[in-house]
Amino acid sequence: MSNIITKDAREQELKRLCSMTDDEAYANALSDPDNPPLPDAQLENMVLLRSIPGETLQEKLQHTQKRRKIPLATPVDDNTLQELVWEQA
Repeated sequence: MSNIITKDAREQELKRLCSMTDDEAYANALSDPDNPPLPDAQLENMVLLRSIPGETLQEKLQHTQKRRKIPLATPVDDNTLQELVWEQA
C-alpha cells in the first residue's frame, strides 16, 4: 500500500483547505482526536521561528539549543537505529 499523494490530489486538498472559513477549520481541528488545538498556556510559550536569530533552519536550531541548553533529538524508527548501529560497527 502506498502513501504517495498525486499532484492533482494535493491541489484539490489545498483548494479545499483554502476555501474553509476560520470557523470551519477550527471545527475540523476540534473534531480531530489525533491533532487537537493546543491549549492557550502552551501557545503562550511558543516562539515564532522568524524571531530566532539565524539565516538557516540549522542556525536557528543551534541558537535555540545553546540558549536553552537542551539537546535536540531526532526521533528515529527501528530501521534508522539499526543503520546507525551498523555504521558504528
